[in-house]
Amino acid sequence: MLRLRESTSAAAAVKYHDEGLARDDYYRDKREVTAKWLGQGAKRLGLEGEVGREDFVALVNNRDPNTGKRLTVRDKKNRRPGYDATLSAWKSTSIMNNVYGCTDIRDAFWKAGDEMMIQEAEPEMRTRVRIDGADYDRITGNAIIAAYRHSNSRPVEGRSDPHDHTHYYYLNATFDAIENRYKAAQLGDLKAKAPELEL
Repeated sequence: MLRLRESTSAAAAVKYHDEGLARDDYYRDKREVTAKWLGQGAKRLGLEGEVGREDFVALVNNRDPNTGKRLTVRDKKNRRPGYDATLSAWKSTSIMNNVYGCTDIRDAFWKAGDEMMIQEAEPEMRTRVRIDGADYDRITGNAIIAAYRHSNSRPVEGRSDPHDHTHYYYLNATFDAIENRYKAAQLGDLKAKAPELEL
């Protein structure tokens, strides 16, 4: 199951990172989650391997993590920093992994999720074109994605259940090769495509 949720502000995205994305068992035992960068947009910025908090914070605030300069053209007050695309495994997958130690099933789920985001979602990444009165969307085919893997659900009355899922946080920036600059991404298309990506 793939669910998408829009971040309302950079401050909300940073709080969500610190209290949810970067922790497993959310608030209970505070285990750290190792996240990794995905996408050609991330590679273009030199972001590979583990996601660092400083880089995540820079990007949700529309800053190049290498230079600290503005990444996209505009700094709008109500700028949307990104979308959290959460992909959840079937309950039986989580039980087999967490109760019986069948990590091969969990690893296959994680690999398939990464491939879906890179091979199916990223090639459809778009940005708006508004130069000289134009009004259309252009495919850029690159995304900046931070992938956080979790093995537990949020606690209810202090208890957490096995629940393998990955948060793919799509940053609101994509590189437009024709205009030779980073621009805001059209992430609404990702939300519309979610039912197709689940198949």
